[in-house]
Amino acid sequence: EGETMPLSNFEYEIRNGKYVITDLKNRNLKELIIPEGVKIIDECAFSDLLIEKVYFPTTLEMICNCAFEFCEHLKEIHFKEKCKLKIIDESAFTNCYKLEKVILPSGVEEIAYNAFYSCSSLEKIVIPDNVTEIDKLVFAECSEKLTIFGYRGSYVETYANENKIKFVDLSEQVNPCPEGLLYTIDERFDFVTISGYTGSATTL
Repeated sequence: EGETMPLSNFEYEIRNGKYVITDLKNRNLKELIIPEGVKIIDECAFSDLLIEKVYFPTTLEMICNCAFEFCEHLKEIHFKEKCKLKIIDESAFTNCYKLEKVILPSGVEEIAYNAFYSCSSLEKIVIPDNVTEIDKLVFAECSEKLTIFGYRGSYVETYANENKIKFVDLSEQVNPCPEGLLYTIDERFDFVTISGYTGSATTL
């Protein structure tokens, strides 16, 4: 992630004391770094752009309807660990055909109708157990390989099962391999941490 883009690069309004981005002044940019302080990305703010990567601030609370709709080149979206995002509204990322994986921040509560509709390359998404509402068509027309990563016993697991989407449990636990290797799978599903070995072999 590079330096934060100044707010002056965006069209914005202040509504009820909150900074709301409504558009991008240079619509040919391929990377967006949304500045800290922004709380809402407005309806259709970045729809049909050439962007490939987006970095969201910790202050973000809501991504509105169709905010990134038809961003056909968008491959990566990055949320900071303490991002305050709560709502991903209707069709927010619809038809982002190249989006492959998404890791949602822990505060997300609602993923609305068609939010990731027709994201045909989307294969992995981490959904926190704070989420209590996911529309049944959120992942319609996504990749057949789509896997939802979440916590066992959560609403997210129930949603995945009811909608016949593969579910992988992210509960923090140490799992023994057959060879006696102890490991944990990072919830961002990018790596495995080896924590010990209980076997007797001198080589692995």
